[in-house]
Amino acid sequence: IRPCTAITQIRLSRDGRQVAVGLSSGLVRVYEVTGLGKPKPRPTSECKGLTGQVVQIDWDDKGRVIRVNDDNMDLRLFDTGSGQELGSVLAKFEGGGKNGKELSAIYLEGRWASTTCPRSWPTHGLFLEDFDAADVLVSGRSKSGKLLAFGDRLGQVSVVAFPCLRPRAPRSTHSGHAGSVAFLGF
Repeated sequence: IRPCTAITQIRLSRDGRQVAVGLSSGLVRVYEVTGLGKPKPRPTSECKGLTGQVVQIDWDDKGRVIRVNDDNMDLRLFDTGSGQELGSVLAKFEGGGKNGKELSAIYLEGRWASTTCPRSWPTHGLFLEDFDAADVLVSGRSKSGKLLAFGDRLGQVSVVAFPCLRPRAPRSTHSGHAGSVAFLGF
């Protein structure tokens, strides 16, 4: 990793064999964990295409795909073996995308090891409301898979049913955090 590029996110795959490192430049580098002890580890792939710094990364259950949010709230999907972009949320909602049916299957039906990306299919109901998408910073799915918590810039944590697919979904909101919520979990 070049010293002039800050690491903004690190996420281990579910099986612990790979790690995705998000950078302030919008690049995500994927490494094999076994290679990290070497003097100069080399990434197995580089994922390019984000326009802002990486803020959240989620792995699919099989360690083959990551979804990534940047600070512009863009969502991109990448193949971790090749670094190839599989599509973006904008392309999906507009009926496009690079791989059509494959993207749809991964994006809509895929099983994800985590749900930290606040901008993703199971959270899109949050963004159909009249609020600034940039205010939601992080999300997290409960272990049971029935609840979704999300934190915002105002220091609030809210809980909704998972997935949250409709606008103005019933929620429980709690204040009291001193600043922006940067991380949460169940």
